This record gives sequence, structure tokens and C-alpha cells, in this order.
Amino acid sequence: MSWDGYLDAHTWVLVDGTWWHVAPAADGDAPAGPGSTVVGHVITAHNPGGAWRSAADNAGAHAALVAACRADATVTHPAWGGDPAGRWMELGLLVVGLDDEAARALGARFGQDAIYALAPGRRILLACDGTVARTQAVRAEAGPPPVP
Repeated sequence: MSWDGYLDAHTWVLVDGTWWHVAPAADGDAPAGPGSTVVGHVITAHNPGGAWRSAADNAGAHAALVAACRADATVTHPAWGGDPAGRWMELGLLVVGLDDEAARALGARFGQDAIYALAPGRRILLACDGTVARTQAVRAEAGPPPVP
């Protein structure tokens, strides 16, 4: 599997009323540094296994993800992931309070190949099967997602 699409994707998260646009930084990969605590994991239930699903199927899957997080009393924030022009976008959640293994398990429960862990200045691509972890430098700035 190629992880390039995941590494090229942009992420938007809504926290305290402000949308934050998280994008790959120009300097590419970043080492995991001390004090770079993961603040949350971006997880979607859309298009499991990379297979296109209808809008209705994706909406149902997202509702199930929201319900699963509520059942576990997990703090969540709305999130989008996709390309910066908005040609491809997937609704998801920034899930706060899970460790990497629990977040991977949640992603796997909804058929996802990978999820993101977000930390200050970096984003970590985590394969849900535990085989891949790739850290990249990111920049974050206020800005809404390119969705209607």
C-alpha cells in the first residue's frame, strides 16, 4: 500500500469555535521530539478500506463513530480530511484522550487503514494494523475546510 495520499492530505479540526487547517510543512519529515505530546487522533468512518461508499453509507458510518465515542465518554471535535481544494473530503472526528493503540483499534473497528495522531508541529500517520508509523512536520493556521 502507498501511504503518499495520507501524507499529502490536509486536516481541518474545529476546536473552541475555530477551524484549524493542519497541512504538511515544506520541510517534510520531522523527528519525534521531547514535549511533543499527542493532543488527539483524527479518525474517520468514511470509505472503509479505501473503497468508495455512498453519501448515505458514509453518513451512517460517521453517526456510528460519533455514537461509539459518546458511549465511551470520549471528548471529540469535528474534523475533515482531504485535499486542500476540497475535491476529496471525508468527515471525521478529532478524538481526545485515547492512546495510540486505542485510537488505532477505533479506526480499525470502522474499517480504516490508518488514522492520524496530532501533536504540536507534527502529524503521525498510524496504520490501524500497527505496522506503519510515519511522522511528518506540519503547520497549523486558522482557516475553514473547503466544504459547502
